[in-house]
Amino acid sequence: MVPGPAPDSPRSSQSPAPSGSQGDLELELLGLANALYNLGTTVINDSTKERDKPGGGKQVGLRVNEVVNHLGTIDGMAQHISTMIPMQVLTEIDNSRNPMQLTRERLERAATENQFMNGKIAAINSYRKYLDDALAQNFPELEAYFEEQAGESQPVTITVDTTSEPVANGTNGGHPSPNHLSDSLILMANILRSYTALSASSTKVEVSNVLQQIINAPPFAIDAPSRTELLKCLLRDLKTANNGSKPLSSKDAAQALLAVKELGKNPAGSEFLASPANLSTLLAMASTFKDDPDASSEALRCVANALFLIEKARSTILDSEVDGGAIAISMLQKTSLPDHIFVLSRILFLITVPGPSFIRKLVEDKFHGHTAIEIIGAKLDLLTAGVVAGTKMAREAMSDILKLAFNLLLYYPKMVQTDPQTPEASNPDEPHVLGDFWNSKLDSLLAPALRAFTSLPPTSPGPIAAPLTHVIHTLITIPVTPELRPIWFGTNVIASPRPSASSSPTQISRSQTPQPAVASSSGSRSDSPIRTAQPTPASPKPSTLDRALSVIAAGRRSLSRSPPAVPSAPTNVLQRAYDLLDTVLAHYFPDVIDVDDSTVRDRCKQESPDNSLDDLLSPLVVLLSRICVGDETSRVRVRQLVIPDDLDRSAPLEGRADILGRCLRLMTSVYHSRLKDSVGELLFAMCDSDASILSALVGYGNVAGFLYNKGILSAPPAPSATSSTFIPPAAGASINPITGTTNNPKQDLPEMSEEEKEREAEKLFVLFDRLEKTGAIPPSQNPMRKAIQEGKLG
Repeated sequence: MVPGPAPDSPRSSQSPAPSGSQGDLELELLGLANALYNLGTTVINDSTKERDKPGGGKQVGLRVNEVVNHLGTIDGMAQHISTMIPMQVLTEIDNSRNPMQLTRERLERAATENQFMNGKIAAINSYRKYLDDALAQNFPELEAYFEEQAGESQPVTITVDTTSEPVANGTNGGHPSPNHLSDSLILMANILRSYTALSASSTKVEVSNVLQQIINAPPFAIDAPSRTELLKCLLRDLKTANNGSKPLSSKDAAQALLAVKELGKNPAGSEFLASPANLSTLLAMASTFKDDPDASSEALRCVANALFLIEKARSTILDSEVDGGAIAISMLQKTSLPDHIFVLSRILFLITVPGPSFIRKLVEDKFHGHTAIEIIGAKLDLLTAGVVAGTKMAREAMSDILKLAFNLLLYYPKMVQTDPQTPEASNPDEPHVLGDFWNSKLDSLLAPALRAFTSLPPTSPGPIAAPLTHVIHTLITIPVTPELRPIWFGTNVIASPRPSASSSPTQISRSQTPQPAVASSSGSRSDSPIRTAQPTPASPKPSTLDRALSVIAAGRRSLSRSPPAVPSAPTNVLQRAYDLLDTVLAHYFPDVIDVDDSTVRDRCKQESPDNSLDDLLSPLVVLLSRICVGDETSRVRVRQLVIPDDLDRSAPLEGRADILGRCLRLMTSVYHSRLKDSVGELLFAMCDSDASILSALVGYGNVAGFLYNKGILSAPPAPSATSSTFIPPAAGASINPITGTTNNPKQDLPEMSEEEKEREAEKLFVLFDRLEKTGAIPPSQNPMRKAIQEGKLG
């Protein structure tokens, strides 16, 4: 394994920060830079026009406090950092020069000095050799001594000595001891000899013991030639099992194939198994031993291991000599065992990883009357029921079949003529990203994926984990098009009810039309801008092919027909995604905790060691964003859920302990950069991708950094009445455009009496008179003197 860079080594700007105190310091410096940027943005927008308005005070003080807090934290961290930075590096940075130039010069100098020293050592060694030869010629009695010294200077080689005594720890200076190597050779010879000694007359116990020896053998106890020979013998005997002339029978197949799998975990064994003949043999055994699920599963696992370890095997298995792809998808169609679905999905996933032309065959060709998309959809429904019922291996199988589905959704639209889904996709100069293109042949995968998304039970300890994360990745690749909108937003994607016979045509048509969410005009919502949603235009009528694909995709696991989902207002999938996001954010960011607090990252590492919060939460936020972008009714609904009309704006919005407060706090996160960007895009999408609406709803100060990255360098104007979502000022309440909170009106003070006015005037006169006498102001600028001269004061 290649060692990683040192914690204090230079890295690219996109690389993650190192772990430990130095990484925390780097991220804290990024937080300081972000706080300084926020301070600058707030100061710039603190114009004199705003200052005179009621409640026009800005958050400058709050931003200054953030900067001071970061500086204090950095000062505390400095006590625990021992890394010394050369002063010359700081000088280079102050002079606007790249400090890497200094590093390069130091490295070049070190390399030069090292080469010079190597030359000196080589010259001394050469001189010593000539001197030893000359001394040995003139003093023959010293020749043995010189030869001994020369031998000690040569590299030491380890030889196997079967007569040496064992070393206490089984090692010799960090190397395997001779006795240990001897034991390995003896074990290797014994295993090979024991197996080749088996015959048809060997008892079942003898066969089982030898196979168990192979299974339990240490990974490096068998060398490559012996490993290959054992595999050759095992496959030969398995092919002729039950013919009476070989030691193995069909009852030994599961254990024998387990031994083959263990031998194949070494690259030398997998190299042997990756040949076309052996791949064909193993696939044939998976079908031959179909009555023994364990044996069939072990045969498939041998193939999966070979594909995983030997990259060229992924193309070999697709050769006409093997035709492993077609065999695997056919076996996947016929099986209902989660363990078999898991291994077959893994095989097909590995085959499709590089995006070969076989993907096009999977999508377009039919296998026993069904395409791979239909087969995957049926297995998804089967595994969804298995996960809900707690069936063993159902979760693992669903994860791998969703990985396969993701490969098909990722590569197939790029291979065929497809319609661009975004304006950027039509530009050949722009790089194409996930979701830019789509093909209708993939439509039937949407309904099973939605059923899995809405049906999977909650997980523990974390609220989001595989296979739910893989379902979300799959849904992200599917666009919200007019043709797919009835499937996306059906009333009940899990079980599609048939319209009753007593239902009138009018009732049915109304239930099939998405109804827009209308903002209420309750009097309790005076503290928030009022939003009025425009009616959503009716979706185009799906074509016959689209309806047929929907019927097929909504079928049962046997791929039989079932009624299509009844489209309705987007309540099911949208609500599930929103509730899941709310639950996940509350789980990892409880109450009003700082999103960059170390306990947040520690909790994520404890619950999901292989993933960060960026990996876990960003896809879910992106899914909700894509739904908002693709459907206006969903966009209005999400906006009302996140920023309700009766929102309490008396306190800072970023300090709330709800989804809005957590999203706004994430907008200033340093540790969760991808999640921060995803949350910003979600807020932007739910506000009709209009910066004016976004600023009016949450305050420009909370989204200034995000808008700056989108090219909006200053506060956008107030939203106009012609926008799709009109936001008039709320009656009786003034909203601070920077903070998004309500401005508290100043209380009217009681009228001053004449005596009080005279006393205050005398105080001012004395004050300005002192300033004039001390020379602070000239007499011409004394307002009290000017008022007396003008007769305004008696």
